[in-house]
Amino acid sequence: MCSRIEPLDDLASGEPLFLVLFADQRPVLSRAQNRVQIGHGDAAAHIERELRETRDRL
Repeated sequence: MCSRIEPLDDLASGEPLFLVLFADQRPVLSRAQNRVQIGHGDAAAHIERELRETRDRL
């Protein structure tokens, strides 16, 4: 993760303020790719299927 800190001028309070910026450096993954990468593949798919079926019945 890349970050940058920028000082800001706040004339009203006189206290130092900082703007902190964060930028993700990882590639953007699809939901399916992310699920496989974190190791929840089959279990998550099973739970999502059960949830979908329950929602359809309701």
